[in-house]
Amino acid sequence: MGVSQNLTVTQKSRDFAGNFSKVRIRWTSTQSGSSWNGYNRTAYYYVSVNGGAEKKYSVKYTLPQNTTKTILDTTIVVPHRADGTASVKVRTWMDTDISAGIIQKSQAVTLTSIPRATVPTFSAASTEIGSNVTINLNRAADSFTHTLTYAFGKASGTIGADIGTSVVWSIPSDLAAQIPNAVSGTCAITCKTYNGSTLIGTQTANLTLKVPSSVVPVINSVSIIEGTEQLKNHFTVFVQNNSTLAVSVSAVGVAGSSIAKVETKIQDVIYNGTSFVSALITAAGEITVNTTVTDSRGRTAKSSSTVSVAEYDFPTIYSMSVKRIDTAGNETEDGERISVRIHYSTSNIDNQNGEHENPRTYKLQYRRSDETEFTTFESGEASLIHSQSHAYKSAPVISGDNSYVIRLEVADFFKTTVCDIELPTAFTLMDFNSSGQGVAFGKVSEKSGMEVNMNTDFIKEVNVYSDSNIENGNYINFRKKDGTLTAKVNSSENGEGLSIIIYGSDGATEELTVLKDGGITLPIEETFFTAETDVTINRSTVSRQGNIVLFYAYVTASNAIGSGNAKHVGTVPEGYRPNLSVATIGIQGNTGVCSAWVQNTGDVWIRPHSAASANTTFEFMLVYNKAATWGIQQEVITDD
Repeated sequence: MGVSQNLTVTQKSRDFAGNFSKVRIRWTSTQSGSSWNGYNRTAYYYVSVNGGAEKKYSVKYTLPQNTTKTILDTTIVVPHRADGTASVKVRTWMDTDISAGIIQKSQAVTLTSIPRATVPTFSAASTEIGSNVTINLNRAADSFTHTLTYAFGKASGTIGADIGTSVVWSIPSDLAAQIPNAVSGTCAITCKTYNGSTLIGTQTANLTLKVPSSVVPVINSVSIIEGTEQLKNHFTVFVQNNSTLAVSVSAVGVAGSSIAKVETKIQDVIYNGTSFVSALITAAGEITVNTTVTDSRGRTAKSSSTVSVAEYDFPTIYSMSVKRIDTAGNETEDGERISVRIHYSTSNIDNQNGEHENPRTYKLQYRRSDETEFTTFESGEASLIHSQSHAYKSAPVISGDNSYVIRLEVADFFKTTVCDIELPTAFTLMDFNSSGQGVAFGKVSEKSGMEVNMNTDFIKEVNVYSDSNIENGNYINFRKKDGTLTAKVNSSENGEGLSIIIYGSDGATEELTVLKDGGITLPIEETFFTAETDVTINRSTVSRQGNIVLFYAYVTASNAIGSGNAKHVGTVPEGYRPNLSVATIGIQGNTGVCSAWVQNTGDVWIRPHSAASANTTFEFMLVYNKAATWGIQQEVITDD
């Protein structure tokens, strides 16, 4: 004989609004055998919900011989937890009062969860600030409503309340100010789910907000005025090779950003900052000023301006010649009047050179060669181009016994150009000086020694002896009329070549040696490259031989230089600077490429061309002719 039991616990339904389930409990018992248990007896069952304490229930039953009976078939309500989960455990107990004794059965069931708080989703994972985004709310019950709020940076607010399944949110434009240093950020969208006035739960989802690409810094203005102080009140135009540009940039960040960098490019030179004065403007015509402003988000704005630069050349005297004439204007070698032919030019500068306080003048003067003070015999307004002869038949009166210096000065606001021509004495085949220690050929003797004012041909060998006993004595000196030494020609050391020393107007000298085998040598001079305070010189060489300069540098910058950005690294001393800027290609780090250039101011710049995380080390070399210029250099030509 035996007694068997069966216990089933089944989830029948879920109530989403009420957050509960109905659960059926069915308990059956089968007795096989001949024992009789047909009188009423009491059995018990115990129910535990969500892990709580058991509750005890009783039920009456009879269990006749060879029967199966349902002891219990009931449905109970099981409330779910706040998160929508639930579990139930049922345990039975029966005393059969027969040989089977006490029989127990138990079953634990985890119920299917009831979705509770709504999780918001979005029509797009990221969207631009100032645009619209749809927030979808897949609610668990039709009766549910929602309140939506947002938090972005330090800003927060309510999107809406009593919302059903979706809402279109117009993202406030001022939220961009919450991310002044970034182009995107994370916005937390919080959804509170209600059933009537009862809070079901809270869920949060993240939405990426992007600053629109149209939000860039604003360049309010780029002011460009004359930067050379002495020109401000004299010219309304910029003047080539004289003007500098005083640039002032006004720019602001937008939507919370700040201005991080301002760069302005003028004639291939990059200047940093909102206010600066450029180097001299060396070109004429339309000069472009390109300004780039970068904000704290890395966004840029650009502005391009043009300024008109008037062409300018210093007053130029192309030629000048002076002749003696008589009072009738006829050319004669013993005349006591003069004729002057001059050819010069000045610059117009947009009709402002020579106007008002900017005089453009010429002046003709004379003095005896043995005097120092000049006397003006003609002056006036200088022409833009002047080429003609002037005969002065009445004045000035010049003695045939003396030589004279005739001077032409052509001046404008910037410079005075001077040309001196010596007018010799009246022609005399040979004249003895009154001192008894001088003789002159082709002119009147004016000093001790021998003077020659005639074309001279030496048919025989000419020997020049030094008055020094040293081997390297000064044999021939070349001087200006005023006695200024311009060059020496010496025998080289040991008398095995020729040494030529050339003197500059500043007193500096250049020496070259012509060797006996025809080779020419120039002395090598060296100087130092002065680096910026944030630049370390690893190795450097600055040397020149004549006008040829060798400049090598291997430097390390304290801070990384962005690709394409120019960095001022130091200065080359005067005397080693090129007339015009020169550039080369160098090495950036181990494998990258950079450019380097030296300006006529001596300023040395580098610009990396390779993207790298640390553009700090650069190596480059330039070899250039410091005297090189574009075009043709004009010289003053004196006519005989």
